[in-house]
Amino acid sequence: MSIRKARGLLFLPLAALFLLLVTAPVLAVGLGVTPEKLNIEVSRGGSATAMLSIINTGNEESNYKVYVEEEKYKGWFVIEPEEFTLPAQGTKAVELTIRPPLTASGEHEARICIVSLPPGEGLAIGTGIKVPTHIHISAMLSLPWIIGIVAVVAIVIVVFVLWRRRVLTDRKTHETK
Repeated sequence: MSIRKARGLLFLPLAALFLLLVTAPVLAVGLGVTPEKLNIEVSRGGSATAMLSIINTGNEESNYKVYVEEEKYKGWFVIEPEEFTLPAQGTKAVELTIRPPLTASGEHEARICIVSLPPGEGLAIGTGIKVPTHIHISAMLSLPWIIGIVAVVAIVIVVFVLWRRRVLTDRKTHETK
């Protein structure tokens, strides 16, 4: 057998051992998310809530972080909790509340990222999922805004009527003098 063939035969088991050692920690980290995509409808000036269920499909405790990928939409979302730890096979409900700015309208596409890392510090191999999120903002104002506008208009009318009565009462008082 030549030296070249012997090196080749030695290289294969070493490469397989290396791959086994490197990928073994990755198998311990698992991540599942439901639903696989979100469709959120919200009226202009309003808010809407959606839920994600995060599942640790691995066989060890893992740390999780949930965030919005696009910088443009980060201020639109409140994520509770943003970071947490799950035991093996554990599940956690994450609440996403969206409050787009009043100037926003129409259709928007965002991605909610969920990242899983094994516990500990330093460099680690983890896994992640991006949940496509479609946001539809209707042009209609939400009920709290409509109630607020009606209340302001009612207050203006009441103030005007009271002012007008006072003016008329003052005129009558001046005319009788």
